[in-house]
Amino acid sequence: MNTNVLRKSLAVGIILLFVGISIVPTIAQDIEKPSLPTSSGIWLYVGGSGPGNYTRIQDAINDSSDGDAVYVYNGTYNEFNITIDKSIFLFGEDKYSTIIDANLSGNCIDIFADNVTVRGFTIRNADFPNGTGIVIYSHNTTICDNIITDNDWWGIYIRGSNNNNISYNIISNNGWAGIFGRCSNQMIVGNKIVNNKIGILLYFGSFSVIKYNNISGQSGLGIQIDWVTNSSIVQNNFIKNKRDAVFSRSLIGELRVKLSNEFLYKKFYKEIYDPYYTPWKKNIWDGNYWGTPKILPQPIFGSFRILGRLSTFNDIPIPIDCANFDWHPAQEPYDIP
Repeated sequence: MNTNVLRKSLAVGIILLFVGISIVPTIAQDIEKPSLPTSSGIWLYVGGSGPGNYTRIQDAINDSSDGDAVYVYNGTYNEFNITIDKSIFLFGEDKYSTIIDANLSGNCIDIFADNVTVRGFTIRNADFPNGTGIVIYSHNTTICDNIITDNDWWGIYIRGSNNNNISYNIISNNGWAGIFGRCSNQMIVGNKIVNNKIGILLYFGSFSVIKYNNISGQSGLGIQIDWVTNSSIVQNNFIKNKRDAVFSRSLIGELRVKLSNEFLYKKFYKEIYDPYYTPWKKNIWDGNYWGTPKILPQPIFGSFRILGRLSTFNDIPIPIDCANFDWHPAQEPYDIP
């Protein structure tokens, strides 16, 4: 009797084991591809030694369909203006050793399709006539865990596209901005943006979130937010540049930028454009760390530059000194890599 029970228990255990093995890949696949419109799941391989692997990334993309994944093995791929016009995953084996090198010829990657993910590459050496590491023309794009470096103009150019996620990248040594965008609803989170001319420049858009980034070592501005409407959140960033300034100009409607960051330098500027027609309100400074613990509210000195109808000459701005306060300064630095 006991032997029969033992045998039945063993059989049930083996069945459950096989069921578990079959379930785990399905769950993993759902987690890997949460935003794709299809789930065909065909994988195409570039490099490596497998039979039928592609030698060029663009060739694999050309043969892919929406919902597919292109996996690129370690190596240096001298390609430029790689065009992604399908909703695919583009995965590199390792961001330090899977390299897309434009070899000083055009952009590295141009993304035209919605719902694209690019992950795990070093993207470098884009140059004239475009000179950008990644250009995003589409929506719902994810750029994560890449090294985007040594491009002549921008690291990432978000060109009139919305609802993108740019996270956990190293964006460094680009000729102008690390991230440059004419865009709305961007999530810019956890990036290391260092040694560019400007860290982040966003304009002509609305609500974006900039959080948990290390924005340091820029030769110019850390963050510039220009000609935007409605609210943006700049929170829990480490910001140390020649000029940390968050520039804020509102073209239409109300601009409110909530700031809680660690600032090492304290040079800030704001501008009002055509204030007869632009309802402007002050930024909210709350919970920033100012290099040392502060018992009292932290004064923030800067200047307005009024343009337009309040100027005697329309093309000459009028500077006006101003001050604001961080009423609840943080007592210790944020834990930001």
